[in-house]
Amino acid sequence: MRKYLKILLPVLLVPVAAVGFSATAQASINSYCNTLYGGDQGCTVVESMGSGDCEATITQTDTTFVTLGYDDEDSGYDCRFWLERNVNGTGWYDESGQITEADNRGGNTGNFWDGSGYEARGCFEFLWSGTSDPGAVHCSPALGNYA
Repeated sequence: MRKYLKILLPVLLVPVAAVGFSATAQASINSYCNTLYGGDQGCTVVESMGSGDCEATITQTDTTFVTLGYDDEDSGYDCRFWLERNVNGTGWYDESGQITEADNRGGNTGNFWDGSGYEARGCFEFLWSGTSDPGAVHCSPALGNYA
């Protein structure tokens, strides 16, 4: 009996230890579109990291312009933001240039043309250990202008 216990005990304890000491990830990613204050349309992507987050919101400021608002709020990391464009279904590309913000910083890009057939979305990635170690890219739903 002792011989079997010596063999089985380590096998039985390993799953218990793995369950007892596993860490739970604190990140969650959400994206949505809605009507903002003043009637503007906006689409947002946000990734929460424990107590903070990085967030990109593309907003249609009138019938022909969009702007990207971005915010790194208590995430503990730098984040890189940019506005992407798709014209008449030709594919997404970086329209605004990339903007890197330190923790607890934010801003907006100013206006970009958004004429008929144009789509825009806001994107970002966490910079885990500086610019040499970017995380996954997250983009908001597309905000289109088909007037």
